[in-house]
Amino acid sequence: LHCYETIGLEKTTMETVAKEAGIGRATLYRHFTNQDEILAEAVLSEMGEVQKKIEAELDDLSDLDKFLENACFIILKESPKKTVASQMFGSGGAIVQRAALGQDLLTGFGEFLLRDFYQVAQKQQRIAEGVELAHIVEWITRFLTSYLANPSQLFTSDSELRFLIRRGLIPIILIHQ
Repeated sequence: LHCYETIGLEKTTMETVAKEAGIGRATLYRHFTNQDEILAEAVLSEMGEVQKKIEAELDDLSDLDKFLENACFIILKESPKKTVASQMFGSGGAIVQRAALGQDLLTGFGEFLLRDFYQVAQKQQRIAEGVELAHIVEWITRFLTSYLANPSQLFTSDSELRFLIRRGLIPIILIHQ
């Protein structure tokens, strides 16, 4: 994280990360095959802090719509406050596409975060037949990364952002009874 915080995403290289960590490049390559994996790990570390906030504020899964709305809202509000995430999303779609959507680490984070939600939604028959947890994680990840990389000029207030989540994302994921 330190390299990204001090010199930025664009200037951080495998060599600078290795030097900052006090190890050789070969050692670094044994743990990470490329810089995108390091970037994804850094974002995942920051998202762990966001996850703690979600867990602290949203421990009740009785209202799935509210849970999903609030979890997405927290991610959209908190991610820009994180150094690496804000640089990644602020740099445009290329880095987001390469580092965030292409990494199994972030997909795993989404699956971990939504696993209980998905199980409750299945029991309540709120998930359409054939829709798996991986599909939901993919839809939410694409929605969130798209919005973070290119914030809406139409939905700018908190209430408008919540409206966007309720009307644009939740109907794709949950069946309303």
